[in-house]
Amino acid sequence: MWPQRAKFVNYSAGLLVFWVWLVVETPMSAATENDAGNNSKLLDKLVAAYPDFLASHDGNTLRWKDGTPMPFDDGKGEKDFETRLNNPDLEDEFYAPYPVGRTGTPPGVNTDPGRVRYEPFFAKMYGDCMKGEVTSKLVPVPWLPKHGARKLVITSVNGVNEKLKAVSAELDELPERFVKYLAPSGGTYNCRVIAGTARPSVHGNGIAIDINVGWSDYWRNAQPVNGKYPYKNRIPWEIIEIFEKHGFIWGGKWYHYDTMHFEYRPEILAAGRAMRADGGGAEEVPAKPKAAADAAAPAPETPAATPGPQTPAAEAVTAAPAAATPTPAIAAPPTPPAVAPAAAAAEAPIALPDPLPKKLKKPPKPGTKAK
Repeated sequence: MWPQRAKFVNYSAGLLVFWVWLVVETPMSAATENDAGNNSKLLDKLVAAYPDFLASHDGNTLRWKDGTPMPFDDGKGEKDFETRLNNPDLEDEFYAPYPVGRTGTPPGVNTDPGRVRYEPFFAKMYGDCMKGEVTSKLVPVPWLPKHGARKLVITSVNGVNEKLKAVSAELDELPERFVKYLAPSGGTYNCRVIAGTARPSVHGNGIAIDINVGWSDYWRNAQPVNGKYPYKNRIPWEIIEIFEKHGFIWGGKWYHYDTMHFEYRPEILAAGRAMRADGGGAEEVPAKPKAAADAAAPAPETPAATPGPQTPAAEAVTAAPAAATPTPAIAAPPTPPAVAPAAAAAEAPIALPDPLPKKLKKPPKPGTKAK
């Protein structure tokens, strides 16, 4: 009798353990498989975006064409916002899907799609500017040639110079009223750190451009309301769409917004488009003309009276001397005197120092512009 009861108890206990395992472990395995599947899709986008450098991926490993392996997920689990910014892995770059098209503004709190950057990835691909690895790859690109053909320098890696040239050509065909937002440019290459941080600016990789400072809005210049930064933008959607078409994301779709900033990030755009196609996030629906104008320019149509601490001159690590041969000024509407000198100087052809300084300049004081 007792042996039979003991067998029954043991059987029941085993059955109970099995059901506990089935309830607890199976969902965890499914979640793990789902994460692995999502990561694989993101790695697909990453490899496709940079075919000159990336060969393939296997599991959690991204493989470069030179044979270098690079982990996608560092295995540290979910990170808070500041940790993700300061100590990201490649996976963290995709934590917030980029909303392609006329959508995504104002962004949610701490939603900065594309603002998280895994520096080893960009340094390997474009070079470390503080080691003198970027300047030899910079080439001049005419900026709005129909309005003066000022030269900007940007990297030739991944054909970014050709992408910016195509952007410039399309912007040049827009009606004259758009020129004031674009010229003079706030600058491209600048080897520095991001204001208030020790993180390198993407401008140091030679893949970013700032348009006219006078029409820029920037989160550090805003006063928080109930602990949140109020959103502000004056850049029209027509300009944003052209940049996105050629692989550049816009800083105006960040909660920590920087509306004059664009950077070449085709993998972020590809992941954003895939997310939308899969049914996640908002659809890209062209806005009606008046609605688009209202959304793109909620602030009064007047440039900032003064450039404030976000001007390129305040951020530069070294002063860029003017080129030997002057270039004609862009025929843009008059800019207030306080803005024009700094912005115009930033747009002049850049004579790059050789060698570059060995140490980064100390980060600008809080309130200055950052990417």
